[in-house]
Amino acid sequence: MPRRSRSARHHTRGAGPRWLERSWIEEDALRQTGASRFSRDTYRQAFGAPLPPSEGALVEARIQHPSMASDPLEDLVGAAPAHVGRWMRRKAALADGTSPGFSCVTADSARVACDRSAAERPDWRLPRGTSSVEAWPVLRVALLRDLAGLSWAQIGALTSISESAARRRYASHRVWVETDVANQKTHARVSHRCLQG
Repeated sequence: MPRRSRSARHHTRGAGPRWLERSWIEEDALRQTGASRFSRDTYRQAFGAPLPPSEGALVEARIQHPSMASDPLEDLVGAAPAHVGRWMRRKAALADGTSPGFSCVTADSARVACDRSAAERPDWRLPRGTSSVEAWPVLRVALLRDLAGLSWAQIGALTSISESAARRRYASHRVWVETDVANQKTHARVSHRCLQG
């Protein structure tokens, strides 16, 4: 079992190695539950049941990502429109093949947010050459890349398209975000919904 998982395991077992500093966790659990003495049940009551696999994967992805000094995503939900636009253009620049940012939501959260939004506006289409394409599959790829932090291979597998098709959709998204304020607003609204869960 990876070392990062050991602390919770030791707290729920009631014993652990000498290097594990337990007092602040135990004090917090006692404060939250009102219990008079710490036990594994106190820990579980204070900090909850194990995460479902999708949320566990999100936590693991955040742990694996190299740390950054700050990420404007933390302010996205309450950000001013200009700030949201700049953030989306920066994220859209990831179409050049650089690694995505932090995983902030699960892939399922991105899917649900897109599906709910698509049900409200099923006819949303975006220009491509002399014709147009359905916008929601393009935005789904962008959310999976920007907010879920998935690789092209993972996005392809989840959306039943090839990695190159995922890259093309993301490149289209980049153009639409950079050139159309209405698309920026739609992306921001769906991102907000995604982040809210």
